[in-house]
Amino acid sequence: MLMRTIRTEEEEGASAALGDDDPDEELAGVENIKVKRRDVATLQPGPWLNDEVVNLFFKVLSYRALSYVEMPTCHYMNSMFYPKLAESHIGYNYQNVRNWTSNSDIFSKDLVLVPIHCHGNHWALAVINNKQKRFEYFDSLRGSPGAVLRHLRQ
Repeated sequence: MLMRTIRTEEEEGASAALGDDDPDEELAGVENIKVKRRDVATLQPGPWLNDEVVNLFFKVLSYRALSYVEMPTCHYMNSMFYPKLAESHIGYNYQNVRNWTSNSDIFSKDLVLVPIHCHGNHWALAVINNKQKRFEYFDSLRGSPGAVLRHLRQ
């Protein structure tokens, strides 16, 4: 798939979204995910990426995947899934998330994508690769997955 050139009105819209207007103004939303100007501002160089932007991006990917049959089938976990699963006051706690996939057969999907917020300063991606029967971890800073993959296997 080739990337198209951004149109002038799209670039103007992005500049307006990053402007100095009301930071609480809702700029985008899909289903229950609402993104405000302050969230969009995390896309600029410098700030750390906001979890609502990650969630919205996953939601957009899920809708786009409906139009592209050549894409692997995916289930996109919310950014709060892993903290609820493994970062509670008692550590790993499956009971916190056992109903999160009750409406989806994640084992029928090629991939299950799980965003991981590492040490409060950057994002990594854990992947349950059902098609290749393996667990994967992608971190642009080459950090260790620590217990993430073990927790997802459990």
